[in-house]
Amino acid sequence: MSSPRVVSRPIALSCVLLAAAAPLACQQVQEMINGKPEEKKPDPVVAVDTKTVTPPVVAPTAMPKPVAETHAVTLDEMLGLVHADSTGEFVIVRNPSSLLDLGDEAFKFYDGPVQTLVGLVGAPEVASGFAAAKAGLLEARKQLETAGIDLSRGLVMTQTASGGSSAVLLVSAAKADGVKGLLTGLKLPDADKMVCQAIDAAPGYVGCADSEAVLKAYKPGDGKKRRDAATAGLPGVNLDELSLLAFSPDNGGVHVGAATPAGAGVVHIGLPADGDDIKQAMASLEPGPSTTLRFAQPGAGFLWARTDVNEMKKQSPQLGAVPPPFDGVMGAWNGEVFFGGSSDPAALEMRLGLSDTKPIEAAITAGAAALKTQIPTTIPGIDASKLSFDLVDLKIGSETVKAAHLGVTGIDAAPTLKHLVGLGLDGWVFAAEGSLAMVVGPDADNVGKMVAASSVDATLASLPHALADDLKANRVNFMMHIPVDALQGPSLRRGLDAVLKNVAQYQPEQARSALSLLAPLSSGTAWITEVGGVGVVHMAVQGIGNTADDEGKAALAAAVAVAGGGDPSALFGELVSKYPGSPRLAAYQARAGVNGPGVLVGSAVGGLALTGAIAYTIVNGAVNPNLATELGVPPPDAAKPVEAKPEETKPVEAKPVETKPEETKPVETTPEDKAAADKAAADKAAADKKAADKKAADKKAAEKKAADKAAADKAAADKAAADKAAADKKAEEDKKKAEEKPTEKPKRKGRDQIALPPAK
Repeated sequence: MSSPRVVSRPIALSCVLLAAAAPLACQQVQEMINGKPEEKKPDPVVAVDTKTVTPPVVAPTAMPKPVAETHAVTLDEMLGLVHADSTGEFVIVRNPSSLLDLGDEAFKFYDGPVQTLVGLVGAPEVASGFAAAKAGLLEARKQLETAGIDLSRGLVMTQTASGGSSAVLLVSAAKADGVKGLLTGLKLPDADKMVCQAIDAAPGYVGCADSEAVLKAYKPGDGKKRRDAATAGLPGVNLDELSLLAFSPDNGGVHVGAATPAGAGVVHIGLPADGDDIKQAMASLEPGPSTTLRFAQPGAGFLWARTDVNEMKKQSPQLGAVPPPFDGVMGAWNGEVFFGGSSDPAALEMRLGLSDTKPIEAAITAGAAALKTQIPTTIPGIDASKLSFDLVDLKIGSETVKAAHLGVTGIDAAPTLKHLVGLGLDGWVFAAEGSLAMVVGPDADNVGKMVAASSVDATLASLPHALADDLKANRVNFMMHIPVDALQGPSLRRGLDAVLKNVAQYQPEQARSALSLLAPLSSGTAWITEVGGVGVVHMAVQGIGNTADDEGKAALAAAVAVAGGGDPSALFGELVSKYPGSPRLAAYQARAGVNGPGVLVGSAVGGLALTGAIAYTIVNGAVNPNLATELGVPPPDAAKPVEAKPEETKPVEAKPVETKPEETKPVETTPEDKAAADKAAADKAAADKKAADKKAADKKAAEKKAADKAAADKAAADKAAADKAAADKKAEEDKKKAEEKPTEKPKRKGRDQIALPPAK
């Protein structure tokens, strides 16, 4: 590892120029994962038995290519500005002004949600910080304009020697004094000590460094040589689409690239050339066809990987010693693993890619026979629950296969869960359409819908364009896609409001404002490619819209309106109708809520958010006891009116007249009748709740009136008692004074006045 670097003033300037919206260009790759993948050729793909399984093919698609960013200077020209003899790091940003434009859009979008959130939570420091950052971006633009710097011609940071003190920053500017003035105007540390000069060897560019000696040592290099090195470090990446390209010499050398097509951002990181950890990790994976991607629905989250089966057996010998008939699973497995969500029907599924499904069906049959006697009849601790386990015939598409089915009934919360996220409790295991499937959620009427799409075009169109290119070229060995549009839809909002009703800290508007901070994002994706033994990690984010075309602008406007309090069903429902063939259709549908609550399970993120809310209420004793009623979920016994009173059916059977078909029709409810009954039950529940609320309000008002009267009576009584006490006290005082007044004592008679008795 290299020693700590000194951050020079030229590097600081490059960060300031991009700070508003491009931290990626400022942050160097300091410490990377050690190691380079061992070069190996993928094992030949096992030929598919066409008699058993129709081999799926990931076909090229006709999806629209995203609008690429335009650049005034070619990448080769900018690579030629890297110092000729440098083996150190460099950073190239081809059009920093476009990143500042992105900063403007970000401030415009977040202005409403931030102000709303600040008003709800009372955090003025957040508002002042946001305003300061916004003003700082405007000031930076003014400074750049005054300095005469043309950011459209790019920015290059290179080194003439080892260490940060040898860094040279190159920008296109009319005058060197203008660049120096920008440094001092932005009040960078020691800006007045920096040296800026026009570079004769690079006409139109000004170089800035810590000293004149560093500038004199600088000389442009060989752009083609640099490009060849970048191509080797980032195989499969279209370098001409990159907005940023950087290199770090650490760990054998690492190239990093970033592209900013309209409405998206993609980062490519070449895996380092040294280290055994990367070799071992990459040895367990191999690039190849993604046949199970046919089961990924557009707008649904998923994880896919293709393992090297032979390497897995080497690392875990027990995998190669599986007894029959289960050895057929390992023998037919092509290494693919797929885990994903489904919106319609709502389900979670895991699949293994297979070259032949016949041995798997034998293993399922044997496994079901072995497990049948071991499955309990109830779930321990839930007496009302019932478990059933059977081997059944299941029609999947055009195939009829054997399936192991685990049925779960008697769970009181099951109807509410299904109403919230569309997910049931049934479990299925079957082999069909070139895969071994393990599915949770759909019932017997809907599991047959878990079929592969006839084409992957729609799914590929919903993914980042760079990933779609890599998939078609069979360069991918791992990928993970996480849509987040369901976080902005009405299904999650309604669910959170109902589930968290009894949580004192939960405030719906505050929650909506917090979620709106993610509103610009539509999905996040990560994947790994391998070409010639060199691995590259890719990460991408896709926005809900862009500023490059009318549809993108309309989507952004809808997202801004929703973040400001607008109705997502109406705003994004309009986009669903207007752009039915759009690659972003699934995103619009999720935000409009037109595809039902199953979108929460399909996206994974929405389901986790709602599940987390439910878990919180359970742990903290804040469960809403009226949740099912408020959601309009019919009581469990409402679905079985005939079974509730079997004795009443006997007279009907005894009288031929009463057994006419038209009299038994009400027993066999149609979906429309059930929907009407459910609506009637929901309306009655709403009416009952409204009446109960009014009664409670009237009672509260009466109690308040009585309390006010009691308080007034008490006040009057207290005053009367006080007045009486004062009067009594005064009377007592008057009496005491009267008793204490001096009285005239009778004069004592003298002896001469006393009549004495006569003497004897």
